[in-house]
Amino acid sequence: MFIVVDSGSTKADWAIVDDDGEVVIISTQGINPSTQHVLIPLENYPDLLAYIRSTLHIYFYAAGISSSDHRSKISAWLISVGFTGELTAESDTLAGARACFGRKAGILGILGTGSNAAYYDGDVLHAVVPSLGYILSDEGGGVQLGKEIIKAYIYSTMPDHVRLVFEQHFGQVSKEHVTAELYENNGGSRYLAHFASILTEFDGEWKEALFNHCFGEYISVRIAPLKNKYKVPIKLVGTIGYLHRDQLNRVAGTYGIQIDDYVHKPIQSLIDFHKNN
Repeated sequence: MFIVVDSGSTKADWAIVDDDGEVVIISTQGINPSTQHVLIPLENYPDLLAYIRSTLHIYFYAAGISSSDHRSKISAWLISVGFTGELTAESDTLAGARACFGRKAGILGILGTGSNAAYYDGDVLHAVVPSLGYILSDEGGGVQLGKEIIKAYIYSTMPDHVRLVFEQHFGQVSKEHVTAELYENNGGSRYLAHFASILTEFDGEWKEALFNHCFGEYISVRIAPLKNKYKVPIKLVGTIGYLHRDQLNRVAGTYGIQIDDYVHKPIQSLIDFHKNN
């Protein structure tokens, strides 16, 4: 038995694969060792804990894994709940690349709560634009979209029809509540990104301008430099890219770029990759 974990900052899918190839998937809160001071309490998931304590190998892919310190943090966290097997911990970008391309080359984009992109040569990642975390980076992702939405709400620059949708979903949100969530709790990126959920509920010029700004930054900073250098297919993984692929295609087209495919959740393809490798 082995476990494959695909985690963004908001949600994680744990795929338990038994010796017969049967799969059980358990979802938890997201794990990001670079932005979360305290990782989620696995004691809240007793069924998952039983699998963790009995598995021989965990392939752990998560947003925010970019150094040996992050890998050590994941390892210590799992050991603390009784894991005794072998751990392989890598970035969610490598997870997406393996799921989308297998052993072939391509440009892999991440566009979920956060964002990233890299050239994948069929084995390892190259030319990754450094991420500076959700405060400074994550262009085009749920974090940036959420920032713009909550600022427009608090600043009262949001159109009335958007404000109505916002308050139907979240109620009246105060400046004090926002600052408390961002600076006192352990999950600022998730909090910001959850505001982006309303973007499927309305249309209009304000929404299009928001996408032009945020997706334009993502394409220009993350995708265009890679496409100009590597003539390979481009695939994107993540909820934001998948849900808003029409708008993203339009923005990418203004840069002369075509996105070849969008993958909402790569977990099944990632399972297949590890079964075959």
